[in-house]
Amino acid sequence: SVAVRYMQLLGHDYEMPEQCYGGSYVGDIAQEIIDKEGDKYVDMTDQERMEAFREIAYLEMLENQRTVLSAMGTNFDKWFSERSLYVEDETGESPVSRSLKAMDEKGYVYEKDGATWFESTKHGDDKDRVIIKSDGNYAYFAADIAYYRNKRHRDVNPADIAIYMLGADHHGYIKRIQSVGHVFGHPGQPEVVIGQMVNLFRDGEPVRMSKRTGEMVSFEEVLDEVGADATRFLMLARSTDQAIDFDIEQAKKQDSTNPVYYVQYAHARI
Repeated sequence: SVAVRYMQLLGHDYEMPEQCYGGSYVGDIAQEIIDKEGDKYVDMTDQERMEAFREIAYLEMLENQRTVLSAMGTNFDKWFSERSLYVEDETGESPVSRSLKAMDEKGYVYEKDGATWFESTKHGDDKDRVIIKSDGNYAYFAADIAYYRNKRHRDVNPADIAIYMLGADHHGYIKRIQSVGHVFGHPGQPEVVIGQMVNLFRDGEPVRMSKRTGEMVSFEEVLDEVGADATRFLMLARSTDQAIDFDIEQAKKQDSTNPVYYVQYAHARI
């Protein structure tokens, strides 16, 4: 997507393929590359340009996530690259292939219709899951298996418990991933927390679009306008299984109608 926007910004006739991402920040990344490095990537093949921009964009977006989370007061000790799960060692095996091999040795893997399946129904899942597709490529779930196994069995600082935060449309994922926990000796793991949507309001009216980008409002914009303290308080004031109605103007008020201000005022008085 960045590569296409890069070529378009430099005046070249490039169509944005349907499978690419049209978010406005993609164009911002492309413009930053032009500002820093000009047209040095124009003479590359489409494949070479895509591979170069994949690395640039990935690092930039990762740094953006770190910055936004830090502004929120949320800092992670360890960041994990999903891509590393597919990197093969000198024996030709990757964390994904080793994880599936370990499941196979425990008797949970079988072949059917040209694909490789995980027999997750043995531990309460409603159906078995494909882990290697009939075309030979790994299903996305294969990486989930390898990541869970890494989290619990890595050599340095293995996790005692795993807590997965999933969106409201991922209820069907719970039994699937907990079946993996059973296979590797951790019944009931990982613990899964389902988060609901945040509905953004301004003075009681729904906020649909960002003035700056014409898209949904970003978390970064909310933090810039409301501040981290108020945002954290209002997010934590509701259970994770409830949708959150977040009113930007309410969160900024300095009177007793704003629960954040009320608590801050009580704290100051104490």
